[in-house]
Amino acid sequence: MTIRSAAGAALFVTLAFVVPSTASAQIPDSVIPLQTVVSETNRFRAEYATHFNNKDVAGLLTMYAADAIFTAEDGTRYSGAEAITAYFTKMAATMPHIVVTSESLLSYGGTAIDMGTITMHPPGGGEHKSRYLAVLRRELGGAGNWDLVRVARTPVTAK
Repeated sequence: MTIRSAAGAALFVTLAFVVPSTASAQIPDSVIPLQTVVSETNRFRAEYATHFNNKDVAGLLTMYAADAIFTAEDGTRYSGAEAITAYFTKMAATMPHIVVTSESLLSYGGTAIDMGTITMHPPGGGEHKSRYLAVLRRELGGAGNWDLVRVARTPVTAK
């Protein structure tokens, strides 16, 4: 082996071990790995649907931040815990069964933007779809607890 190839091999080994440790040391604590965001928001979505389908308004409301804003399909905005509580309490008896399907998830630090479709199956039969956009906030350094801070739903009309 020549001196040049030995030096190249030594440089490769050094970079292989030093660069990753240096790079990981530069990642701030506020960065949440994408796989963590995906698994936590999948779990969050499933829990939301379970509360909704069980007409568990109290459980559903624990998923919203105190300062959340919810925009219903008809365009009505409900701001804050009190207004959102009144909305879900009023509709609890007629809540349809829902299936939530995420189509896009973006994240930055402790914020996630989830977009997708909600398919509703009313008690009388049939199917109704709406699009949703949800902004979630995560407790940094916490146990992976997310809160809905903004939710907007729009009806999907058949063409």
